[in-house]
Amino acid sequence: MSSLQHASEGVERRSMQNSPCPDPMEHVNTIGKVIGTITGAIGLFALIKKMWQNWREKHPTFKYTVIKSLEQIKAGQKRFEDFNAATLRERIGSIYNLYVLEMGWCPRAQKEKIALLFDIYVEYYGTDAEDPLIKHDKAIIMELPESKDQRIDYNQ
Repeated sequence: MSSLQHASEGVERRSMQNSPCPDPMEHVNTIGKVIGTITGAIGLFALIKKMWQNWREKHPTFKYTVIKSLEQIKAGQKRFEDFNAATLRERIGSIYNLYVLEMGWCPRAQKEKIALLFDIYVEYYGTDAEDPLIKHDKAIIMELPESKDQRIDYNQ
C-alpha cells in the first residue's frame, strides 16, 4: 500500500469519527415535537370552534332565527297533519257505521262525496297496511242500494 493510500484512509477515518452522526433518538424527539404541536393546534381549533358556537347561540343572527322558526313551523305542521288524518279517519269510520251498519243504503250524491273522502285519505294519509281496508270499506259503501226501497230488496 502506498503512503498516499494510507494517508487517505486515515483522513477518512478521522472525518468519520469527527463528523457528528445523527442520533436516532434525536429524530424521534423531533417527530414527537411536531406531532405534539399539530395535536395542540387541532385541540385549540376545536376549543375555539366550540366557543364560537356557544357565542352564536347566545347572539343569534336573523338567518339563524328564521331557520329556527321555520323548523318549529314544520314540527307544528306535522302535528296538524296527524290531527287531520285522525279526524278524516274518524269521519270515514262514522260514515261506514251510519250507511252500512245502521241504514243499509246510501244516496248517490252521498256516495260521490264519500268516495272523494276515501280517495283523499288514501292519497295523503294512507299506509300500506291501511290501504286495503280503506278500499274494501269504500267498495262496500259504493255497492249499497241508493234508496230505502232498494234496501228492502237488497237485504232479502
